[in-house]
Amino acid sequence: MHGTRGNDPGGTTDPTDHHRLVREAAMLAGSRGSHRALERLVDDMSARLVGAERAPMLDAIVTVSTEGLRSCWTHGWQPEELTRHVERTTGADVAALLADLMVDELTGYPPASVHPDFFDQLTAVRATRWWPVEQHWLAARADAAGSWSVTVEQMVILVAVLHLAPRLTVLLPVPGSALPARAADHPHHVDAKTLRTVRQLLAKAESTTFPAEAETFTAAAQKLMARHSIDQAMLAAAAAAEHPGGGALGGADGPLSRRLWIDTPYVREKVALVAQVADANHARTVWQKELDVVTVMGHEADLDAVELLFTSLLVQATRAMQQEGKRVTAWGDSRTRSFRKSFLAAYAMRIGERLQEASRAETEQASDELARQGRGALVPVLAARDAAVQAYAEQEFPRVRTVSMGSTHDAEGWHRGRQAADRAALGAPPRRPVARR
Repeated sequence: MHGTRGNDPGGTTDPTDHHRLVREAAMLAGSRGSHRALERLVDDMSARLVGAERAPMLDAIVTVSTEGLRSCWTHGWQPEELTRHVERTTGADVAALLADLMVDELTGYPPASVHPDFFDQLTAVRATRWWPVEQHWLAARADAAGSWSVTVEQMVILVAVLHLAPRLTVLLPVPGSALPARAADHPHHVDAKTLRTVRQLLAKAESTTFPAEAETFTAAAQKLMARHSIDQAMLAAAAAAEHPGGGALGGADGPLSRRLWIDTPYVREKVALVAQVADANHARTVWQKELDVVTVMGHEADLDAVELLFTSLLVQATRAMQQEGKRVTAWGDSRTRSFRKSFLAAYAMRIGERLQEASRAETEQASDELARQGRGALVPVLAARDAAVQAYAEQEFPRVRTVSMGSTHDAEGWHRGRQAADRAALGAPPRRPVARR
């Protein structure tokens, strides 16, 4: 009887020699053990792959790597996130092997048992079945590399990374499990046309060098997202009134989670910008510092607004920061890093102030319109949704602590950052009537 112990690449009770080789090599790679010992194991595995033991050796590599991949699914990882993690920690070549492994593994399930987002993400990372139907994907990679030893070493590294990947919050059903009705139907609260229009507007705002044009484009995008968020809130409240007792924290219109992966440098300051944007859009954030990832929790329309607005504002902030150039002290030493950290920190704080002002103005305007239409009060509806998001955040992350985002060390950077935030293409709050049901 064969079995494994936990997720430790080296903790195995499997007597099969081929599996032992893969696990032992992965353990060495993951622990950064003896490079010479790892080379010997890789050479041994490569020799078997060109000899009579090719089939069992190939099967062992795929079996152990698939175990690691399935462990990642169980621990909350999704294809785009895992690709990013592997690429950042090992490089593009190992990430290419991960792409093949994910395609081979996910296409082995009945399509109805895999959340559609998994396949959408495969497309996003350009993971496709490129190898000939009569050839194994790993053999095709070895042929492309011109050497089994190169491919085997990369696969060993991949196995180590998969087995050592930390746990994340599970946001989607694990592949192969039963899907809830909402996931199976794959509806989106924000229709594709709206999102496409918003992205086009923000792309224009980011590309133009004229502040007035950027203001116009971003204002139009902001109006679309804000309008949709309020519409969704009122529709959900009306549905809840018609069917009392049917809601739940994670129900069809309940709060959801989304992860935003933050690129270096200046991660802390970019996290502050996410938090400010989220706070103004009825969402909550949790930062997992060791992975440079922020989990944003809120209702779907608000999550879309946070993601799109943060992405656009970060592009604008980065461009403005780089235009400021480098900074040096009177002694000729560089103070560029401290200047830019302070610039982004001030930018985030000022953007938060502007977003809060816009949110209050929009709420007042929409509340007046709803009162005139006799459709009920908006403020209690938004308060109830905020309370639901807070409860959901506490449920998903019961043990969190508030962290200080640090203080500024560069007065000029702080001043310039606030100025850039005042120039950012945020736009005035929407003034269109609230849509009727």
